[in-house]
Formats: sequence, structure tokens, C-alpha cells
Amino acid sequence: MDSIGFWVTNDEPVELKGSRVPDDMTPPSNITWAIRWEDNAQRDRVHAEVDADPEWIELFSKVLGGRASYHIMQVKFADEL
Repeated sequence: MDSIGFWVTNDEPVELKGSRVPDDMTPPSNITWAIRWEDNAQRDRVHAEVDADPEWIELFSKVLGGRASYHIMQVKFADEL
């Protein structure tokens, strides 16, 4: 994977549509990352390999709620300017 960068949520309160989230609604930690793919086929192939990798399976088995509670993905493709 050609990682472009990683960003982690800072200590600023979360904002949702211009208003702050109530203190009792603490969101989970968030890491945003960008990866450069040749095309959708490469992305799909690599993700399938990671999903089947025993080390990743073991890692996600230790996460409270399993992979479904940890790994939420928003996929967006963009063109370089």
C-alpha cells in the first residue's frame, strides 16, 4: 500500500453540523489515512489479502466489539489537481 499520510483526532471537541457534540457523547478515537491505489481492482485485492491475514485477524479479535466496532471505512476516490 502506498500510504500518503495518517492523521489522528486532536483534543478539540467534535463538531457536528456547526454544533458541538454533548460531553456525554464522547466519540471513539479516530485515525484518518489516505492510500494511493492504482485502481479499484488493486484496492479490492489488497483489502481481501489484509482481511485474510492471520496477524490482522488476531489483532481485531482483541478489539472490544471485534472488527465491526473498530474498522469503519469511508471510501472516496479523488483526482489529483
